[in-house]
Amino acid sequence: MADDHRVHVAVVDRHQMTSDGVVAALNRDTRLHVVFQTERIADLATSGVAFDTCVLDPFGAGTVNEITELMQAVPTVVFTAADHWQPYAAAWAYGARAVLGKDVGGVPLADAAWDAVHQPYDLKPQLAQALLDGAEQHDMVLSAALARLLDQVARGRRIRQVLTELSLGMDEYRIEIEQLRNEFVRILLASSDLTNILCPVPPRELPLTPGIIPPEAAALTARERQILEEYADGHTYEQIAEILFISEKTVRNHVLNAMQKLEISRADGETRFCFAVFISGRHRCPEKLRSRLGLDAD
Repeated sequence: MADDHRVHVAVVDRHQMTSDGVVAALNRDTRLHVVFQTERIADLATSGVAFDTCVLDPFGAGTVNEITELMQAVPTVVFTAADHWQPYAAAWAYGARAVLGKDVGGVPLADAAWDAVHQPYDLKPQLAQALLDGAEQHDMVLSAALARLLDQVARGRRIRQVLTELSLGMDEYRIEIEQLRNEFVRILLASSDLTNILCPVPPRELPLTPGIIPPEAAALTARERQILEEYADGHTYEQIAEILFISEKTVRNHVLNAMQKLEISRADGETRFCFAVFISGRHRCPEKLRSRLGLDAD
């Protein structure tokens, strides 16, 4: 690592607005320093710049071989706009240290960049949920401890706390997680469309830069954030239930559970909407919403 003890980061993202937002978010963390920003993986080798970790959006960044070689050679954080479990699981299976969605804030992204170097077996909530979804779809048999661990991490718990609670040693955990990684590689090798799985076309260009999504969003599950995004866009509980093929009661419970996680006791319509807008990033003034929700109170 660099002599100044900061983690030196390279950012590879073909979307200039998002890339600039990532750089700004990472440089706000005193543990990190972005030393190179580019659109293509090929530029890393020719730049001559030394770096400790790479934050990568695989879409348009290079060939599958270039992407997998980078992830296996350098501690890599994949930052993706994908909305399905496969790209998350595929990036992790082929070597990424962490995989996050572009709906997370600057704090979780910076933590992932730091942990990619210092905590190679750490897992973040969105990846844990993706692994659970993939395991369920392919009828994988997970040990009770690993299933519990993934579920708790997907809910926002820190992995070391969960390991302690489960009395699961780090060596045992590493063995289980490597077995799971190998199982996902086996499944993905059977796919004839690995390029689109690893490098999915973004469903939309993000209108906001990373950092607008508040760090509080990391405490919520992917499903809770998805429902809050729909709610922030003006859909009713009934409409969200139809969109996501779940019950209206489930939608309501997800919203209320998410608010309870952040200790917001008020549940009136205005507060629910402000909360949804705050978590989903459908705004430009997070500090104002944080104040209205009482999250700045002592």
